Parts: sequence; structure tokens; C-alpha cells
Amino acid sequence: MGSELDLQCRPQYRLLGEGQIKAIHEATLDLLKTIGVRVFSQEGIELLKRAGCRAGEDNTIQIPPHLVEENIQNAPSQITIYDRKGKEAMRLEGKSVYFGLGTDLLTTIDLETGEWRPSQLRDVVNAALVGDFLKEIDFRFYCLFCPSSGRFPQPRLHRLL
Repeated sequence: MGSELDLQCRPQYRLLGEGQIKAIHEATLDLLKTIGVRVFSQEGIELLKRAGCRAGEDNTIQIPPHLVEENIQNAPSQITIYDRKGKEAMRLEGKSVYFGLGTDLLTTIDLETGEWRPSQLRDVVNAALVGDFLKEIDFRFYCLFCPSSGRFPQPRLHRLL
């Protein structure tokens, strides 16, 4: 009885129908299989090759659909994210929604001039400060791309997962 009441009390907004969701999924599987993704970690490339992916030029990895489907099936239904102090911050499950800031943009609108320019480290710092003070912001994702350096760092794979 409780679940019926829950369904009646929670409005739902559905942008895409089941057929559209399936079409996007199938197109994504096809892109991963034929075009692939670029991987910038040698450790990641080796891991994906051992799992059955094909490596191409320029660190491009083609991922077979069965591998994607298998990993979707094996993914946990819930992941708990903790804050810097070890306190539970977010539980990623069901229809939970969280809002956050991503700071790895290559370009930024300068707050003083209103002009587009390459992002700089100070933009990351400013975004972090704003995010810390807004209660509506649940998380901050800090850059993997180094602003204005023009290079990608080589993080260890376990830091990305």
C-alpha cells in the first residue's frame, strides 16, 4: 500500500519514451564499437585491451557491445559518496537527483569583461569558492584538464574510477 501512495504523491516528468531511450542506447553501443573513445592512460588502455577491446590509432579504444551490456548488468544499484570528513554526502540510487559544478571547462566567460577566454586556475578556485557557499550545490568536480596548460595530466586509473 505504501508504494501505491508513494507513486501517487511523487510527480514524474519523462522527457523520453522507452523507444527513444532504447534507440539512444543502441546508437551509443554502435558508436563505442565502431568509433570508440580516446583513452589517455596507458594503464587504462591495457586494462581495456585485456577485457576484449580493440586498440586503434591515437589511443582510440573500440568497446564491443557485449562488454558494455555486461558491465551495466554488473554495476551496483547504489553508490554512496562521502564528503571530505567521511560523512555520507550523496546516495546515488533510484531517482535521486544532485546538482554540482564541473570546473574542467577549456574556456570561460570572464566575469569582469564578459568576453570568452581560456580558463585559468583562478576560475577553478572561484568556482570552488562559490560552490562551497551554495547549499543547492551538492558536489564539485575539479578539473582533470589543466586550465591554460594545454596538456592532460596522466592520473592513475584508480583515481578516475
